[in-house]
Amino acid sequence: MSKIISRRSFLKRTALLSAVMSGGFNRIWALPKSQFIREVDDLTDQPVVVWARHPDIYSITGGFSSSIIEMVMDEAIINLTGIEDTGTAWLSLFPNITASCVIAIKINCVMGDNPMSVHQEIVNIVIDKLTNMPLSGGPLPPENIIVWDKYDENLTGAGYSLNYGGAGVQCYGAQHEGVGYDESNPLFLQGHERFITNIIAERCDYLINIPVIKDHNIAGTTGALKNHYGTVNIIDIDGDTLHTNQCDPYIAQINADDRILSKQVLILYDAIFGQYEGGPYGPDQEWLTFPESRPSGLILSRDPVAADTFEYNIIMAERELRGFSIVNTPHIQTAAALGLGSMNYQLIEISEFPVRELTIHHEGEDIVLNWNALPGANQYKIYRDSDPYFNPSGAPYAVTQNTEWRDEGVLNSSVKWFYRIIAEVSAQ
Repeated sequence: MSKIISRRSFLKRTALLSAVMSGGFNRIWALPKSQFIREVDDLTDQPVVVWARHPDIYSITGGFSSSIIEMVMDEAIINLTGIEDTGTAWLSLFPNITASCVIAIKINCVMGDNPMSVHQEIVNIVIDKLTNMPLSGGPLPPENIIVWDKYDENLTGAGYSLNYGGAGVQCYGAQHEGVGYDESNPLFLQGHERFITNIIAERCDYLINIPVIKDHNIAGTTGALKNHYGTVNIIDIDGDTLHTNQCDPYIAQINADDRILSKQVLILYDAIFGQYEGGPYGPDQEWLTFPESRPSGLILSRDPVAADTFEYNIIMAERELRGFSIVNTPHIQTAAALGLGSMNYQLIEISEFPVRELTIHHEGEDIVLNWNALPGANQYKIYRDSDPYFNPSGAPYAVTQNTEWRDEGVLNSSVKWFYRIIAEVSAQ
């Protein structure tokens, strides 16, 4: 289904690094090999899926680490867009955006106060990134951001505070009084008439889709594509149901609507927790696939089919390890057949984090490197090479627990050295 793209190939395509800045080498962390994770040889023009993990993104004793979530999200968005500056990277997702535009964030809170709802810690960081994008006409006002799910009670049950028309970020359900649905332009799904929420049809210019990782007892999995079941007015009514035939082709047909296609710019999975059996309802589960017993990360892509295919692979890898059956998800294949995305993708995996704000100066014949501490770092591995695009491998040149390191006597050499510093992280 996919093939991991090497960091060297990625850097050749994007040319991110300069001589004085450390780059972004990422150690490859691989899912268990399985018959349903197929590889392709040609990565040209395939959508990118970024899988960024950190073992301390959540801990039982300390809860969520917002600083680590932000670091993981920053590294993921840089890798997704190929743009080194995070503000500019976020801005690149929204073509022709101005400060008067509105961005809607569709989340999944059907589980209420449960780890399998989208977490406010993630949404708050997304909001911070959006309001700090370098817009030419000034920052995006928080009032121009709508956080929403289908029902108000989904949001309040997950701890979100409703705000309809007040100051600050807007937060309400698609069925909140006064929102309504676009009844002038109905969807006909195999004879079933449905309507798209006005949040998408009328109120927003761009859409971010934040799903969670979990299986589904009917559809097989529920991810970015199925998250849009919260976009239409009614799913099941008096035998008129969109859950027959494993929700296929209904999920794909909803996502094929131009009101969604033209506005959805980012898929950002809350992949800190996950569910692989018994979904869509129930608590999060312990995983064998991951050393922290949970996925502990974020999945980013611009392609909902690619993102959902990768989610499927994660869930099926865990099911296979535990002896559960491998289930089918026809709605993903149908979405691909409708041209909504690709089931083949380039996978960039991130489990180590580069120091990106590195200062270099000399003292006598020594080169001195300084950097800010990265959250969750146990130590820093220092690599050097004469090639500015070198791919760090093998043993590092040096290791330190400090945020300063001195390369002694190096200016006596005629070689021009380039440095990269990688924060090594492990569960505390």
